Amino acid sequence: MTRRSTRTLGPRPTLRLLKIISATFCGLALATCVMQAVPPRGTVEGTRSDLAVHVTSSSYGAVTVTAAPGAACTLEVSVDRGTFGDGPPSSVAGTADASGILALRYSAPQVPAGRGRHLITCDDGTRAVSASAEFDIASGLLDPRRLHVRVDRVAPTTALAGVTTRLDPSLVPARNEIAAYLAAVLEDEWRIATRGLGALTLVTSSADVVVYLLPGRGTSLNQRSSDGTERVLLYVADGPSPISTSKSLSIALHEIGHSWCCLGPDAGPDEHWLERTVDLRLAGVNRFGLMVHPVPCRIAAGRDVCATRFSDRELAAMGFTSVPAPLADDCSTTVAALDAQIASLDGALAESRRAIDAAHRTLARLVDQLKATESRYPDGAMPPDIRAAYRRVAETYGARYRDTNTLIVEYNANLQSRNAAAATRADLPC
Repeated sequence: MTRRSTRTLGPRPTLRLLKIISATFCGLALATCVMQAVPPRGTVEGTRSDLAVHVTSSSYGAVTVTAAPGAACTLEVSVDRGTFGDGPPSSVAGTADASGILALRYSAPQVPAGRGRHLITCDDGTRAVSASAEFDIASGLLDPRRLHVRVDRVAPTTALAGVTTRLDPSLVPARNEIAAYLAAVLEDEWRIATRGLGALTLVTSSADVVVYLLPGRGTSLNQRSSDGTERVLLYVADGPSPISTSKSLSIALHEIGHSWCCLGPDAGPDEHWLERTVDLRLAGVNRFGLMVHPVPCRIAAGRDVCATRFSDRELAAMGFTSVPAPLADDCSTTVAALDAQIASLDGALAESRRAIDAAHRTLARLVDQLKATESRYPDGAMPPDIRAAYRRVAETYGARYRDTNTLIVEYNANLQSRNAAAATRADLPC
C-alpha cells in the first residue's frame, strides 16, 4: 500500500530564487561548502565526504592516512610473496588520533621486486569508508644488520614444496631440542658472529628467511629463488644419529651466511671459499671462518665443537666495510693464550732438540776418540802423555754427558707442559 503525502503544495520557486538561496546558505555555512571541494591531486579518498579517508603516504612497510578522529582503521597489505617468502602481515589495525591522523608501520620482509597495494578501511561506528594506494618494492639483498628469521618446526606429515626427503617421526624430539636451542641462542650468536655489526631478530611471522627444521636425514642447504626470496632447510640428522645442538647452530649460521657469501674468483660454484685461509684475528676452530666446506668441527670432551664466527672476508662479503676485531669471550681468550703458550713451548722444544742432537754428536766423537786410543793400547799400558790425553777426553765426555742429560730433562719437562696445554685446549668448546 502506497502512503499518500499530506503536505500542502505551493508555487515552485524560480531558478533565480534557488541561486539566491544557495548563495545565502553557502555564506552561512562556508566550512561545509569547502568540504565538498575536489580532493587534492595525489590522494585517494573514500566515497563518503562525512568520513573521508585520504592516503597521504604509502611505501612498503608504512602508510599514513587521514580519517575521522578516533576512527578504527584496518590496513590490508597485498604483495607478491614469492617462492619462499613469508611476506608481510596481511592486515594491520590502528585508530586515528584526535587530529584524524593514523600512521601504520608493519614488518616488510624480503619479497620480489614489483608493486604492492594498501587498502585501508576506517569505521567511525556508523559507517565504513575505504581508500587504497599502490607502492613500489625495490630489489635488493637482505640486510645483515636488520635480519628477521623464523624457525619452523616441520611436522613429519608436512609436505613442504620441493622437499622429497622422507621425514622420520622418531627425529621429532631432536627437532624440538634443536628448535629450543636456536630460539635461546641464535639472536646473540649472530651478533657475536658478526662482531656486533649484525642484528638478527627471531619472529613468528613475516620473516626475511625461514629456517625449516626437518625431522629427517639429509644435507642442509640455503635455497634461493630467482625472485629474490630464500629459505634454509636444516636437517636434524646428517647420518645415523641426530646432529648436536652446537652443530645445528653452526649450520644455521652457515646457511644464513649464504645469503651473501661466497662469490667471485676466490669461491667455487657451490658458493664456498676455495681455500681455507686463516684469519689471524680468530682463534681455535673459528680461524677459517664459517663459509668453507665442510664447516670446521672437532670433538672436544666428547662433544662437537664447530665454527660459529665469520671471518674478515666473509663480513666484507656481507657489505661491512670496516670490520672490527672479534668480540672477546672467555673461551676464545683462553684458546689464544694457550695457542701462544703452545707456540712458545714448541719453539723451546725445537731449540732443545737441536742442542741435544748436537750434544749427542759431540759425545759420539769423544767416544770414538776414546775407543781409538783404547784400540792402540789393548792391554791398557799407555804412555803417560797418552794416558793424560785419554783422561782429558774422558773428563770432557763426562761433563758433556751431564750437560746433555740436563738438556734432556728440560726438554721432557717442556714436552709435558706442552702436551698438558694442548689437552686443555682440545677440551675447550671453541
